[in-house]
Order: sequence, then C-alpha cells, then structure tokens
Amino acid sequence: TNGIGCGGDVLKGESAIAHKSNIAVKNFISNGSLVIIVGGFGGGTATGGVPTIARFAKERNIPVIMMVTLPFSFEGHGKRDAAETQINNLLRAKSTIVTIPNDLLYCVLPDTTPFDKAFSMANLEVARAVLGIAELLRCDSTISVDLCDLLNVLGKGKTECGIGIGTASSAETKDRVSEALKNLF
Repeated sequence: TNGIGCGGDVLKGESAIAHKSNIAVKNFISNGSLVIIVGGFGGGTATGGVPTIARFAKERNIPVIMMVTLPFSFEGHGKRDAAETQINNLLRAKSTIVTIPNDLLYCVLPDTTPFDKAFSMANLEVARAVLGIAELLRCDSTISVDLCDLLNVLGKGKTECGIGIGTASSAETKDRVSEALKNLF
C-alpha cells in the first residue's frame, strides 16, 4: 500500500500482501524454521495481511505463530468486530494465534494516559512477548525448551495458551522469581 495503510479494508490488506508483495515475503520466509507474525488486528493491513503471510509459510511447511493485538475499546465496535471475525477464521483453520487485548493495559495504566502512550505500551508488550518466546528457545536458557519442543506442541492441533512477561533485576538474586511474578500482568 506504499505506506498509506488500507483504510480498514481487510481485502485490501490481503491483496497488498498476496499480490503485490508475495515474492518478497515468500523469499524472506523461505529458509525459516519458525515464523512469528506480529500485527494489530482491527484495521485492514494486518487483519488481511497476517493470515496471508501465515498461508505462505504453511505452504512451505514452516510452523507459524501469529501474535496479534485486539483494538482498544475506544477504537470502536467496527474494529473489534473485524478483529474477532478474522481470529475466528484463523481458529477454524487450526492456526496458532496468541491474542493480546490492548484493553489489558488499563490494569497498569492510569485513566489519564494519552492515546500515543497507550499504543506505545501495547507495542512494547507485544515486543516483550516475542522476546519471551525467543528467550525460551535460546540454547542456554534456564528452562530446557528447544524448537522441537515448541513444534511438537504446535503440531498437536488445537492448543490453548497464554503468555505473560515478568522481569526482575539480577540484583534481586534471592527472590528473582517472586519479583518477576509480581511484575507480571
């Protein structure tokens, strides 16, 4: 869409990836072992484009995790309906999708938080979730999980999951796990 978005048109978002960018996207993911696709559902670009990229990966037998945000309530019912419709379509296709409702940020943000700060926080939480998956798969991680373990879970079909990130500084060595759990929301 040359950087101008899709104006909430899901079909335009799908078309932009499926027809105009498909060679670049297919080449980019062709050597992947796992594809994590991130987007904000409710408009047109990601709501239409994310499933298209997932389809490209599945055609190449590359496992896919889609991590998508749901619109804030203040963005209106139309965006929420578009997001939920696409999520239901993806679930029927037995896709692995992690949804992160932006409204959960209200648990930690004051009511007076400006829109731009709320959206920045939503982006930060998605980035932290992707980093959490990457950290689990690192060779020297504390928990012994590797890509094969993750692929085994994903290959079982319908799997329910949740994700949360909690951190604690290394100075809190005695109670790091407790501190990380307290910082989890």
